[in-house]
Amino acid sequence: MEYFRLVRNYEVKWSDGSDSTVINANSPFLAYKKFLHRNSSDRKLNVLVYNEILNKNYDYNEHLENFICEQEPSIVLNDFPCIGITDRVLIAKEAISYFPYEEYEAVVDLLQGQGEKRKAIEELHLKIRVNYENFLFEAIGEEFSHRSFKGQVDEEIEKIMQLGIRGILQKYETGIKEESVEEISREIKSSESWDEIKRRL
Repeated sequence: MEYFRLVRNYEVKWSDGSDSTVINANSPFLAYKKFLHRNSSDRKLNVLVYNEILNKNYDYNEHLENFICEQEPSIVLNDFPCIGITDRVLIAKEAISYFPYEEYEAVVDLLQGQGEKRKAIEELHLKIRVNYENFLFEAIGEEFSHRSFKGQVDEEIEKIMQLGIRGILQKYETGIKEESVEEISREIKSSESWDEIKRRL
Protein backbone atom coordinates (compact mmCIF):
# COMPACT_ATOMS: atom_id res chain seq x y z
CA MET A 1 0.00 0.00 0.00
CA GLU A 2 1.30 3.47 -0.88
CA TYR A 3 0.70 5.93 1.92
CA PHE A 4 2.04 9.15 0.44
CA ARG A 5 -0.50 10.74 -1.88
CA LEU A 6 0.49 11.95 -5.31
CA VAL A 7 0.93 15.69 -5.64
CA ARG A 8 -1.54 17.03 -8.17
CA ASN A 9 -2.61 20.38 -9.59
CA TYR A 10 -6.01 21.59 -8.46
CA GLU A 11 -7.99 24.51 -9.87
CA VAL A 12 -9.39 26.37 -6.86
CA LYS A 13 -11.76 29.34 -6.75
CA TRP A 14 -14.60 30.90 -4.80
CA SER A 15 -18.09 29.65 -5.70
CA ASP A 16 -18.73 32.93 -7.53
CA GLY A 17 -15.78 32.16 -9.83
CA SER A 18 -13.41 34.79 -8.40
CA ASP A 19 -9.74 34.36 -7.44
CA SER A 20 -9.32 31.27 -9.63
CA THR A 21 -5.86 29.78 -9.18
CA VAL A 22 -3.98 26.52 -9.65
CA ILE A 23 -2.60 24.99 -6.44
CA ASN A 24 -0.19 22.07 -6.16
CA ALA A 25 -1.23 19.80 -3.27
CA ASN A 26 -1.42 16.21 -2.01
CA SER A 27 -5.21 16.25 -1.66
CA PRO A 28 -8.17 18.42 -2.66
CA PHE A 29 -8.71 19.39 0.97
CA LEU A 30 -5.10 20.55 1.33
CA ALA A 31 -5.54 22.61 -1.84
CA TYR A 32 -8.66 24.13 -0.25
CA LYS A 33 -6.76 24.97 2.95
CA LYS A 34 -3.89 26.55 1.00
CA PHE A 35 -6.41 28.62 -0.94
CA LEU A 36 -7.96 29.93 2.30
CA HIS A 37 -4.49 30.74 3.60
CA ARG A 38 -3.79 32.84 0.52
CA ASN A 39 -7.20 34.50 0.37
CA SER A 40 -9.61 36.07 2.84
CA SER A 41 -11.31 33.18 4.62
CA ASP A 42 -14.06 35.35 6.14
CA ARG A 43 -16.02 35.42 2.89
CA LYS A 44 -19.42 33.73 3.08
CA LEU A 45 -18.77 31.64 0.00
CA ASN A 46 -17.92 28.04 -0.65
CA VAL A 47 -14.63 27.07 -2.25
CA LEU A 48 -14.68 24.99 -5.43
CA VAL A 49 -11.79 22.59 -6.09
CA TYR A 50 -11.39 20.72 -9.39
CA ASN A 51 -8.87 18.18 -10.62
CA GLU A 52 -8.79 17.48 -14.37
CA ILE A 53 -7.04 14.10 -14.10
CA LEU A 54 -9.50 12.79 -11.53
CA ASN A 55 -12.36 14.66 -13.24
CA LYS A 56 -13.80 15.43 -9.81
CA ASN A 57 -15.32 18.54 -8.32
CA TYR A 58 -15.14 19.29 -4.60
CA ASP A 59 -17.33 21.85 -2.90
CA TYR A 60 -16.04 23.01 0.50
CA ASN A 61 -17.37 25.50 2.99
CA GLU A 62 -15.15 27.06 5.65
CA HIS A 63 -15.78 24.40 8.31
CA LEU A 64 -14.56 20.84 7.89
CA GLU A 65 -17.53 19.42 9.78
CA ASN A 66 -19.94 20.71 7.12
CA PHE A 67 -18.00 20.18 3.93
CA ILE A 68 -19.73 18.53 0.98
CA CYS A 69 -17.61 16.45 -1.33
CA GLU A 70 -19.26 15.59 -4.66
CA GLN A 71 -18.65 12.03 -5.87
CA GLU A 72 -16.88 11.33 -2.56
CA PRO A 73 -19.75 11.31 -0.06
CA SER A 74 -18.23 11.38 3.38
CA ILE A 75 -15.18 10.81 5.53
CA VAL A 76 -15.16 7.50 7.39
CA LEU A 77 -14.23 8.78 10.81
CA ASN A 78 -12.80 5.48 12.04
CA ASP A 79 -10.71 4.83 8.93
CA PHE A 80 -7.43 6.40 10.02
CA PRO A 81 -4.72 5.35 7.54
CA CYS A 82 -1.94 2.95 8.40
CA ILE A 83 1.50 4.60 8.50
CA GLY A 84 4.46 2.34 7.79
CA ILE A 85 7.88 2.64 9.41
CA THR A 86 9.38 3.86 6.11
CA ASP A 87 6.88 6.71 5.86
CA ARG A 88 7.41 7.61 9.51
CA VAL A 89 11.15 7.90 8.92
CA LEU A 90 10.61 10.05 5.82
CA ILE A 91 8.30 12.38 7.73
CA ALA A 92 10.77 12.54 10.63
CA LYS A 93 13.64 13.43 8.30
CA GLU A 94 11.62 16.26 6.78
CA ALA A 95 10.60 17.58 10.20
CA ILE A 96 14.03 17.57 11.85
CA SER A 97 15.40 19.70 9.03
CA TYR A 98 13.57 22.48 10.93
CA PHE A 99 15.20 21.66 14.27
CA PRO A 100 16.74 24.86 15.75
CA TYR A 101 20.31 23.58 15.64
CA GLU A 102 21.69 27.10 16.03
CA GLU A 103 19.89 27.45 19.37
CA TYR A 104 21.44 24.23 20.61
CA GLU A 105 24.89 25.25 19.40
CA ALA A 106 24.50 28.53 21.31
CA VAL A 107 24.14 26.75 24.67
CA VAL A 108 25.88 23.40 24.30
CA ASP A 109 29.24 24.68 25.61
CA LEU A 110 27.69 25.31 29.04
CA LEU A 111 25.92 21.95 29.27
CA GLN A 112 27.48 19.28 31.42
CA GLY A 113 27.14 15.58 30.72
CA GLN A 114 24.92 13.68 28.32
CA GLY A 115 21.86 14.22 30.51
CA GLU A 116 21.85 18.01 30.21
CA LYS A 117 22.57 17.85 26.49
CA ARG A 118 19.73 15.43 25.89
CA LYS A 119 17.33 17.53 27.97
CA ALA A 120 18.20 20.63 25.92
CA ILE A 121 17.64 18.74 22.68
CA GLU A 122 14.29 17.40 23.92
CA GLU A 123 13.13 20.91 24.86
CA LEU A 124 14.11 22.36 21.49
CA HIS A 125 12.63 19.35 19.72
CA LEU A 126 9.17 20.23 21.04
CA LYS A 127 9.36 23.51 19.13
CA ILE A 128 9.04 21.69 15.81
CA ARG A 129 6.04 19.51 16.69
CA VAL A 130 3.94 21.57 14.30
CA ASN A 131 6.31 20.59 11.49
CA TYR A 132 5.74 16.91 12.24
CA GLU A 133 2.02 17.57 12.19
CA ASN A 134 2.14 19.42 8.87
CA PHE A 135 4.20 16.73 7.14
CA LEU A 136 1.95 13.99 8.54
CA PHE A 137 -1.14 15.69 7.11
CA GLU A 138 0.59 16.14 3.77
CA ALA A 139 1.18 12.38 3.77
CA ILE A 140 -2.25 11.13 4.88
CA GLY A 141 -4.46 14.03 3.83
CA GLU A 142 -5.47 17.24 5.55
CA GLU A 143 -8.97 15.89 6.22
CA PHE A 144 -7.54 13.87 9.10
CA SER A 145 -6.93 17.10 11.00
CA HIS A 146 -10.59 16.81 12.01
CA ARG A 147 -10.99 16.69 15.79
CA SER A 148 -12.43 13.16 15.55
CA PHE A 149 -8.93 11.91 14.74
CA LYS A 150 -7.07 13.91 17.42
CA GLY A 151 -6.14 10.90 19.56
CA GLN A 152 -4.86 8.91 16.61
CA VAL A 153 -2.97 11.89 15.20
CA ASP A 154 -1.30 12.63 18.56
CA GLU A 155 -0.29 8.97 18.91
CA GLU A 156 1.17 8.88 15.42
CA ILE A 157 3.05 12.15 15.86
CA GLU A 158 4.56 10.83 19.10
CA LYS A 159 5.87 7.75 17.27
CA ILE A 160 7.34 9.86 14.48
CA MET A 161 8.90 12.33 16.92
CA GLN A 162 10.67 9.44 18.67
CA LEU A 163 12.32 8.62 15.35
CA GLY A 164 13.11 12.27 14.75
CA ILE A 165 14.85 12.87 18.05
CA ARG A 166 16.88 9.72 17.47
CA GLY A 167 18.21 11.31 14.30
CA ILE A 168 19.07 14.55 16.11
CA LEU A 169 20.85 12.68 18.90
CA GLN A 170 22.82 10.67 16.37
CA LYS A 171 23.94 13.91 14.74
CA TYR A 172 25.46 15.01 18.03
CA GLU A 173 26.39 11.49 19.08
CA THR A 174 24.82 12.13 22.45
CA GLY A 175 22.04 10.56 24.46
CA ILE A 176 21.91 7.41 22.32
CA LYS A 177 22.47 5.33 25.41
CA GLU A 178 22.08 6.18 29.05
CA GLU A 179 25.22 6.82 31.00
CA SER A 180 26.18 3.86 33.15
CA VAL A 181 26.65 4.11 36.89
CA GLU A 182 30.36 3.56 36.37
CA GLU A 183 30.60 6.45 33.88
CA ILE A 184 28.77 8.77 36.25
CA SER A 185 30.89 7.65 39.19
CA ARG A 186 34.09 8.45 37.33
CA GLU A 187 32.84 12.01 36.84
CA ILE A 188 32.10 12.57 40.55
CA LYS A 189 34.86 14.35 42.37
CA SER A 190 35.46 13.51 45.99
CA SER A 191 35.36 17.21 46.87
CA GLU A 192 31.81 17.68 45.58
CA SER A 193 28.87 17.89 47.94
CA TRP A 194 25.73 15.79 47.29
CA ASP A 195 23.79 18.92 46.29
CA GLU A 196 26.48 19.80 43.74
CA ILE A 197 26.39 16.28 42.34
CA LYS A 198 22.58 16.35 42.01
CA ARG A 199 22.69 19.71 40.25
CA ARG A 200 25.26 18.47 37.79
CA LEU A 201 23.36 15.26 37.04
